[in-house]
Amino acid sequence: MTPNELIEAVGHSPALLVGYPAGIALALVALVLRWRAVPLQPAAPADHGMLAATWLALALSTPPPLAPLRYGADLLVILLLLEWPRWRVGGAGLGAALGAYPAVLLALACLATSGGGLMPAGAWVLPAAATPAQQACFWLGIAAWALALPGLVRNPAPVPAAPLHQALGLLRGAGHLVLAAAPWLGLIAAHEPPAPWLLPLPVGGLALWCAGAARAHPSVIAISERLAAALGIIALSGAGLWSLAERLGR
Repeated sequence: MTPNELIEAVGHSPALLVGYPAGIALALVALVLRWRAVPLQPAAPADHGMLAATWLALALSTPPPLAPLRYGADLLVILLLLEWPRWRVGGAGLGAALGAYPAVLLALACLATSGGGLMPAGAWVLPAAATPAQQACFWLGIAAWALALPGLVRNPAPVPAAPLHQALGLLRGAGHLVLAAAPWLGLIAAHEPPAPWLLPLPVGGLALWCAGAARAHPSVIAISERLAAALGIIALSGAGLWSLAERLGR
């Protein structure tokens, strides 16, 4: 995606910035900060850029039941936008997330294998004519992403962060929750008869899982990350062997 395509995508769909999911996430972050009584402080222009990148990542994610953008971003670009502020700030938050990156990339590869690409419209939807290998990749991919999620959203900073950095952490966590829940949202959106009341369940369930893992022993998150990576490797290896067996059988 070029900068011009990015501007065109957002320009054609400005509601993405103020509606679902970016606007809703930003409103929830503001409510949490107000509930915590976090004082407002002036921020540098670079900090505003980090907030804009995280907000834009949420807007470009277009989870189901939203229709995909004409000029959308692939999931790797969306992940880079979400994580760029953490890389810029560094510190304990970046070190805590490093263990989750391999597992998330493997989960992303699984979803790309099952859906035929990294664009959200393909990776988050299981094709109707999917082979058993693609189905296994899809289910193991979303399971691996869920297992890696607590490591992505946690921030083990020992001291209270600056207000804007708190907002960035909360907004980034919301973005990762949306990405991990998107395949489940796609399954609910495709369900017949429609069941829109089920849409909040995946995000709520994953949020509870992350909260529980954060309060548990630190080894829980490390074990879940390793298990997620193992599921990704198993799924991709199985898909490769299935593809090879099909070719040899022809």
